[in-house]
Amino acid sequence: MEENEAGLIQDRILKRMREFCELCGGTVVSLNHVVNWRGNAWINAPIITKRIILTRSETDGSLYAQLNSKDPKKSRRVPYAITSRGLCAVEVEELSVAGENNCISD
Repeated sequence: MEENEAGLIQDRILKRMREFCELCGGTVVSLNHVVNWRGNAWINAPIITKRIILTRSETDGSLYAQLNSKDPKKSRRVPYAITSRGLCAVEVEELSVAGENNCISD
């Protein structure tokens, strides 16, 4: 447990992610379970350039994927719906119906 107080476990996980990306030219998508409980190791990791947050609008309850980038000009929101096919991008005026061709997974 003491090892993780300083975020050492997260540092090792982030190092492996970086090695994978460099070796395979891939992208790693992870969930908040990897985050240091204080957030420091995760927030300050140099390999992470983009964070995608899945959120719900407080005004109308619609779902959005919010891309947060270290470059504020690249931050944006994309509406999505959860369907039997996975996460699907939707048009703003069609928030209740998911676009069949824009699904992340089948």
